[in-house]
Amino acid sequence: MNKDGTDFLLGRRAFAALASTLLLLGAAKPAVSAVGGEAGTNMGKGDTNGTFSRRSTIGEIVRDPAFKGFGEYVLPLETLGHPYRKLDETSLDMPLTRLPRLLPYHTNVNVDAACGILNRLKARSLAGDRVWIPLSHEGAGLFFYPTSQRPGDSPKPFVLIAAGGGFVYVGSIHEGFPYAEAMNKNGMNAFVLQYRVTRGGSSAMEDMAEGLDFILSNSKTLNVDPKGYALMGSSAGARMAAWLGSIGLEPFGYKDRGKAGAVLMAYTGHSDWQPDDPPTFMVQGTADPIAPVRVVDNRMRAMREVGIPVDYMRVDGVAHGFGLGIGTAADGWINRAARFWAKVRTRN
Repeated sequence: MNKDGTDFLLGRRAFAALASTLLLLGAAKPAVSAVGGEAGTNMGKGDTNGTFSRRSTIGEIVRDPAFKGFGEYVLPLETLGHPYRKLDETSLDMPLTRLPRLLPYHTNVNVDAACGILNRLKARSLAGDRVWIPLSHEGAGLFFYPTSQRPGDSPKPFVLIAAGGGFVYVGSIHEGFPYAEAMNKNGMNAFVLQYRVTRGGSSAMEDMAEGLDFILSNSKTLNVDPKGYALMGSSAGARMAAWLGSIGLEPFGYKDRGKAGAVLMAYTGHSDWQPDDPPTFMVQGTADPIAPVRVVDNRMRAMREVGIPVDYMRVDGVAHGFGLGIGTAADGWINRAARFWAKVRTRN
């Protein structure tokens, strides 16, 4: 609810239009020095097993046959100013040690962790797993992280994850794929959204709505439980998750399927909400220069006052874009978010 209470007067479709507009206008400018350096030991290029290392180049990664059809989306290449298919050879020769430079909104970027993520994704693709689901618009799709793909397994809940990037890039390598792997460890299926940034928040919201509708429409084929799903995101992606959690699918032209079972949000200055919003988890650092902690504090208090279940993890001294927060005071937040989601699912 906005301060003047006008959200009560908005219809669902008008609210969706307002959401897209505010998302576009609310995108923050990149921090000037938001990332760390390139510390660590150089391991050379990919080894004899074809695995990626710190010295693997962007070209080696995006052109790897295991990533055919989606290689341009495993790294935030939008940061370079143009889509993958137009990258020049200088950009393609950039080593993965420079990954932090592709994530100007983010901190705590770990190149070695990114290598592991890429290698595990490659191994799954080579094993024949369904890892990529294209959506209807070029530049949009879903990375699928199932808890299991064995026939006969009972369906587990799913979470749809949207990484941040200020609507100028999609930082899934830092806060999409790592979140999905963590949710798998907590027994949940996960989908990581690759969304378009060419039209800012409006196209991103359209892609998230389409992705959610696809999952719900194909839950049996995907072997996921459509009940009590969660929407999750960080920064710009958290705005997306919160908006879709508030308004649902109907304003985007899809069948009304009810609201999400939970919204899980990390470091965003998103302030709007509705009295019937889903249960919400929020984590926020007090040293965030992009998303002021006071905004999150106020939103938390207002939601609790109307009875919305909220779990708020306020982390002292942590800045914006920390991802999993490993090695920081925010370490472990994602497991707390998973427990919160499981708890509210049980209640419902």
